[in-house]
Amino acid sequence: MTFTEEGIKILYHLIKLRDDLGTSTLFSCQYSPDEWGNQLSDEKECYGKLDGIRRRLTTGFTVLIEKA
Repeated sequence: MTFTEEGIKILYHLIKLRDDLGTSTLFSCQYSPDEWGNQLSDEKECYGKLDGIRRRLTTGFTVLIEKA
């Protein structure tokens, strides 16, 4: 499922606010952080916000579970 530009704006502001407040955020996804932008939206206008989301969600612990 991809989000519209408006949906990405809302997600970005939510993640940014939580980061500014120092609140923990758990994000679970079946894709690696490098693929999040392509999976969340294919609109070029969203690139900056998608990168901001990825940066904020990967500053703590990132656990990648790979198939054996």
